Amino acid sequence: MRNHLSIVRTNVPHVLKSLVLVLALLPVSWLATPPPAAGASSLAAGEAGVVQGPAVTEADPWTEADLIQPEELARVLANHDSEKPTLVYVGFPLLYKAGRIPGALYFGAGRSPEGLAGLKKWARGLQPNQPVVMYCGCCPWGECPNVRPAFKALRETGVKRLKLLYLPTSLLRDWVEKDYPFEKGS
Repeated sequence: MRNHLSIVRTNVPHVLKSLVLVLALLPVSWLATPPPAAGASSLAAGEAGVVQGPAVTEADPWTEADLIQPEELARVLANHDSEKPTLVYVGFPLLYKAGRIPGALYFGAGRSPEGLAGLKKWARGLQPNQPVVMYCGCCPWGECPNVRPAFKALRETGVKRLKLLYLPTSLLRDWVEKDYPFEKGS
């Protein structure tokens, strides 16, 4: 038993380094997945790829009116005369550190209790009519573990002008590759 424990202990740093490397390369893997064809909502039997579901389902805490499209947010951010929303990233810390929409705040992953607590604490200090745009983009829209709990948390704190950035595939494909504002590293 002791020999097995010592093997596990010595391999832990290696396993953690491998995990960090896999997470860092995850955005690169999205490049290898071709985007769905325009108007395609499902794949043929046996076909590989990403299946995009609807932007709003009955289980979602948002409506179509709560969503903002990437091109619309990019226009708002570029327009010097428009009211700028506060941007909040609710995805994974490694991806936030790799890059983000300029000015985006981060309080932790939207699926974690710590992230939700930080988000709620921050939201209590907002002005009542402050516009907020929340986004993740870690993975395809229907599979994101962060946006639903984070959106619910912000609604529960009373954020009235809350929008969710609709990124059907990922932040990389739906924002960065379209040359919308993006800052790398932290």
